[in-house]
Amino acid sequence: MKNPMMTRLLTLSCILLALATFAVMSDQSNLIVSSSTPQISNPGDEFMVRISIEKGTLKKGAVLQQILPAGFTASAIENEGSQFYFENQMVRFVWDNMPDKTVLVVAYLIKTDVTLAEGFKKIDGTFICAQDNSTSQTSLPTNTIYITNDFPVSTAKEFAGNSGNIHLLRSIEEKKGELSKGYRITIDVDNENEVGSASWIDQIPAGYSVEINAANNASFNQHGTLLKFHWKEMPAEKIWSFSYTIFPSKESGLEENPSLQGIMVYGSDESIKTFMPTGSVIPKTSGAALVASVPTGAALANPPVENTSETGTEMTEQTETQNQVTGSSAKEEVSASAGPANSMMPNVQRGIYYRVQIAATKRSPTRDSEFFEKRFNISRPVDMVEQDGWKKYCIGTFSRFEPAKSFERETREHITDAFVVAYRDGQRIPVAEAMETLSLSLNQ
Repeated sequence: MKNPMMTRLLTLSCILLALATFAVMSDQSNLIVSSSTPQISNPGDEFMVRISIEKGTLKKGAVLQQILPAGFTASAIENEGSQFYFENQMVRFVWDNMPDKTVLVVAYLIKTDVTLAEGFKKIDGTFICAQDNSTSQTSLPTNTIYITNDFPVSTAKEFAGNSGNIHLLRSIEEKKGELSKGYRITIDVDNENEVGSASWIDQIPAGYSVEINAANNASFNQHGTLLKFHWKEMPAEKIWSFSYTIFPSKESGLEENPSLQGIMVYGSDESIKTFMPTGSVIPKTSGAALVASVPTGAALANPPVENTSETGTEMTEQTETQNQVTGSSAKEEVSASAGPANSMMPNVQRGIYYRVQIAATKRSPTRDSEFFEKRFNISRPVDMVEQDGWKKYCIGTFSRFEPAKSFERETREHITDAFVVAYRDGQRIPVAEAMETLSLSLNQ
């Protein structure tokens, strides 16, 4: 036996969708649709989606629909006289005729699967309405929710999204050189008076490797496409920055205009706050480009200038147990060419990471990044540290050995003796020890 309500739903939806293809906008200029969700949730938790419809002069039928990610289920809370349906991961509110109220507020409850994988989940939707002999279709703003077990959202006494006193500005700048081409991502933080720990999570495009440029004393790690920075205590400055660079793989075709999605989580386990800038699309350009993103209505009044002391790879340097002068070409050039040198002292970073050493010398003057770029086509920032009478030069910062080794092979096209080195909290350690330590931590 046919369900008359379902038949009515399907008929109305088909008519509205068909008419929307040829829609002529009638008096819908006063229509405003907005939606809200929390920005973070734990797998297995529940949260509410709230949608406000300022309907203007609308009186006839309408359909509001949203598509939910896999692992989300929905049940109605408030339907404002509509019929609520959830099937095939689609939520629908269906009105034969719109209520007389000027503003309608509908809501539904989402239950997330306890096995849901960590990552950013998006909810998109449309509002389709009829008036006279035409329809219009309005896209709803995308809601993004970060699903994670890293923060106890369900047990926090207080939770707030984009309502604290931290604001972020993300910029993307193309970095192009002979050795490789990538995109430098800089996050500028404006902190009014927040204290406590902080974490930044950015979902990078698949197929890109990561090099940390300036972590500002954060520990960092990478899980799949999620890059994570963590500060036990936020930097004390009102305005501070951190940055990294992503590089596309040479082996496979990649998305032409990949996007980034990130979130700042800060405060304490009892009081969790978040700030989520809008997603950023990596620019499609042949030269330098800059793209900034902030949430609607939340921008830095005076975007901070990048901290030049943290440009380049900012790691402390090394002890030497391998070939004392690396780089068959760099050896002669570093010794032969004189000239002024800029300060290249890197900043200490936490945790285990890998770098690629390109040169070491005892007697020649200190060289800067510009020297290595001109002589050897090394386009990345070069750091130097003096240790036991040696000046040692490194490039790149990687949280895993595999991308560091891949970068070593690329670098050897220019400097044949380049090799991977490892660090823990800024101190040189054997590569084997670093790999063993990381392996043990992953298995715990």
